[in-house]
Amino acid sequence: MTKDPRRLGQLLGEGRLGALRNEALRRRTATVDLSTRLDAEEARHVVQAFTREDGGLVVVADSAAWAARLRYRAVALGFPSVEIKVQPR
Repeated sequence: MTKDPRRLGQLLGEGRLGALRNEALRRRTATVDLSTRLDAEEARHVVQAFTREDGGLVVVADSAAWAARLRYRAVALGFPSVEIKVQPR
């Protein structure tokens, strides 16, 4: 039994690859949205941002110092809860 070749776009839109692609797009959108709420210097130190199912925001910063600064801004970001993590680049 042979399968007909499929386009890469089709493969990326279905199954586990599709779910992974959708999650990556969701996270990129959240990161860009957060960047518009921060000043340029703060935004440069955000590695990634994403929302949890409960509506809370998770922000990954590139250093402990920038994570601390973002914690001070957490209330002003407009999410029910904000969790800040550190992941050096």
